[in-house]
Amino acid sequence: MRISFKPLGLLIAALLLMSGSSIFAEDRATTEITLEGKAVSINYGRPTLRGRDLNQLIEVAHVWRLGMNQATTLSTKGDLKFGALDVPQGSYSLFAKKTGVEAWDLIINTQTGQWGTQRDASKDLGSVPLTVDQGTESVEQFTIELSPGGKFSMSWGTLRVSVSFTAN
Repeated sequence: MRISFKPLGLLIAALLLMSGSSIFAEDRATTEITLEGKAVSINYGRPTLRGRDLNQLIEVAHVWRLGMNQATTLSTKGDLKFGALDVPQGSYSLFAKKTGVEAWDLIINTQTGQWGTQRDASKDLGSVPLTVDQGTESVEQFTIELSPGGKFSMSWGTLRVSVSFTAN
């Protein structure tokens, strides 16, 4: 009698997929704050550099999906102001555009639920310049933070970019 391991292997693979095993799961994170009584959160995918150079990954004029896989989503329970841009209560997708060697803009888009590379530019609410700072230590896994007082910041590699925001 000959035993076939092929069905057993397929069964194990199916069980791992159904169980949400971390070897198949997407690495996502959420950062959130309450600003003047208004809940603000960002959900995003967290890629890792794995020895790559961020400056070679993203060219000037390129719009980046700001994370990985599903589009990064900003949700706010109140009206906000990012720089000079008014952001009404609701949900938005976030993107970043490298506008110069050391210059970046944050793009806020009204479309949500799409794959991160599927940005419809006609649905951009607008963009704001980000303050760019180079860190001394490299951050391996892409990180977004919302800080008390209203600060949005991203870190990856030695790149640090940020913008302040307020509740309207």
